[in-house]
Amino acid sequence: MKHWSGIPPQEKIAIKDYILNFLATKGVQLNMQVLNMIIILLAKVVKMSWFDHPELQSIVGDLSKLSNISTNHQLIAMYAINDLILEMSYVSKIKNLTINRRISINFRDNALFQIFKVA
Repeated sequence: MKHWSGIPPQEKIAIKDYILNFLATKGVQLNMQVLNMIIILLAKVVKMSWFDHPELQSIVGDLSKLSNISTNHQLIAMYAINDLILEMSYVSKIKNLTINRRISINFRDNALFQIFKVA
């Protein structure tokens, strides 16, 4: 995580898209513990790159598309939204308090209403 800022935004978008694609194709078949870890990874990737590119802030729309696949995918999307909210409100030690607050407030202002509409 120390060198996360050195990764170009396009690669961060590719990582996010890969995880979402993985959840869409194999998420239903996964053990619950593995699924939880993948979802936590997605939430951390989104949080750590929240201000890097606007496409990374469209996670709620991406999870909404995931939920349209099937009922099981809808549950996976709800788990992901729950973990995303927890991660965004959690103060991580990787970034300083000011950056954590900025991310949390920006997430609240831009994504939380979309989450209420999806849920």
